[in-house]
Amino acid sequence: MKAFNIAAPNIKDGLPLRTFAEFSDYVNACELKEEMITGEKRDKLCFEGVYFRNMRFLSVDFSQVEFTDCVFDTCDLSNSEFIGATLHRVQFKGSKALGMNMPESHMRNVSFENCQLGLSLFRFANLNTVRFDDCDLNSVDFSENTLKKVDFNRSHINEVNFNGTSLQGIDLSNSLFDTLIVQPEYLRGCTISYVQAVGLIELFGVHVKEMRG
Repeated sequence: MKAFNIAAPNIKDGLPLRTFAEFSDYVNACELKEEMITGEKRDKLCFEGVYFRNMRFLSVDFSQVEFTDCVFDTCDLSNSEFIGATLHRVQFKGSKALGMNMPESHMRNVSFENCQLGLSLFRFANLNTVRFDDCDLNSVDFSENTLKKVDFNRSHINEVNFNGTSLQGIDLSNSLFDTLIVQPEYLRGCTISYVQAVGLIELFGVHVKEMRG
């Protein structure tokens, strides 16, 4: 895959520090810091130009949420529901989102750096210009996805579910996995390493025999 650039979030300098409780459905141009929001349920929330610093959104339900020009810095979104989420120019840094549920989401210009996303669900999602750098993606569900300009870089992707997702143009060669869940026809056009190729061949019932001189 050719290298591609991701548009960075457009975040203003000197954002005022606010609290989540101050807002109803539109959160704009502020910093939210060191709060724990648990079990909150809201529909169609909109965050624009927000810097989340050490925030914890645990088991929240924000269906149809929109994030535009946002940064999540050392945050925790584990076991939260973001069904039908829209993310545009969003950056996740050093954050945790174990078991996060984000099906039918749309992502454009989104980056994940050093994040823990194990067991998260992105079923039926549309990812365009998205990068995962140094992330734990073990057992993540990317089934029935549309992937365009998506980079898995130095990430752990063991037992990731790619069923029904074309990996055409996707490079997995410098990520780590023992096995993937994927149909053979959806691997066409995908780049993997030689060692990975041996493991995938065995996954489809083909035995690899080591030749001895």
